[in-house]
Amino acid sequence: MLERIVEIKDAVKTSLVLFTVDFEQLTDEEWNICSELCSVLKPFAQVSTQLSAESYPTGSQVIVLKRGLLSVCAELLKRPFNSVTRTIIEELTKGLTDRFHNVEMSK
Repeated sequence: MLERIVEIKDAVKTSLVLFTVDFEQLTDEEWNICSELCSVLKPFAQVSTQLSAESYPTGSQVIVLKRGLLSVCAELLKRPFNSVTRTIIEELTKGLTDRFHNVEMSK
């Protein structure tokens, strides 16, 4: 949804101006954050789609995908993102680490 709204940003801005109700517009910085988040969240969406497509996802897939997402997050943190985007990447990393810390030890 975020990706789509970024794609039609100009139409959204124009439409909000036409309303009689005074809607608060997103700032250029907020639009930039939305755009950055699209690239940050894309690998998570791909993993979700892949796991959802499987009838029975195996534990070995979870381990590989977790490591892959952690690697992607580490690479993303090297890029010059906005501080809000960096915080979200750090929280995604923390969430993956916290939720799946024992997955490789599970029998």
